[in-house]
Amino acid sequence: MKKLFPNNKVLPPNKSYDEIAKMVNDKLKENDLLSPCDVDDELNLPSGTSFEMSGLSDYSEFTDDDADD
Repeated sequence: MKKLFPNNKVLPPNKSYDEIAKMVNDKLKENDLLSPCDVDDELNLPSGTSFEMSGLSDYSEFTDDDADD
């Protein structure tokens, strides 16, 4: 499968969710100018992983719901 889609990224199989989330949050703390997309690229994670694991997706969903009220 890896040869069929060489540009696809997968989560590291030897890391837990908590370990990956810590990597993402540490990277974001280290450089607050990085976008979640940049963090995904630097850590070789699938697109959207750092957006989800950093809590930014929850925040944007919460603020979007408030705008509807």
